[in-house]
Amino acid sequence: MTLPSSRQSVAEAILGEIQWKDATTGFCRCPGIDLHTTANGKKDCIVYVDGAPTVSCVHSSCKAVIEETNKRLR
Repeated sequence: MTLPSSRQSVAEAILGEIQWKDATTGFCRCPGIDLHTTANGKKDCIVYVDGAPTVSCVHSSCKAVIEETNKRLR
């Protein structure tokens, strides 16, 4: 069993539940989901914890929330 890294733990504390694809990449609920103007998918929002931790969403309507979340992650 692999224990979560501290970067994973920090990301989960900020973003909530993350479905980890591997040790450094996972899918999460977008922190700006309430701002989305089109349909949502399970893989719309992705978080990377290698290098500079980053969350990214395919929706542009949540851009400001994503930018603020990235500041918190880093």
